[in-house]
Amino acid sequence: MAGYEQPEPFVARQWAAIYVNSLGNVPGWFAQGSSRIFARSLATRHPNIRRRESQIADIARSMHQPEDFLG
Repeated sequence: MAGYEQPEPFVARQWAAIYVNSLGNVPGWFAQGSSRIFARSLATRHPNIRRRESQIADIARSMHQPEDFLG
């Protein structure tokens, strides 16, 4: 496909979540987290992935106490 560089992370994330959920009684947070990591590994340069990582870094820098994370 012309111009095709990387898969859309949303589609990869959905397929990964379906697979993880098919393994049995898996916590939702685990299925979501592992599917996001899988999608990220496929689409490292996708703008949505880069934006999310930037936002996570900004949020982490703004936290000074463990309670900040819970809030």
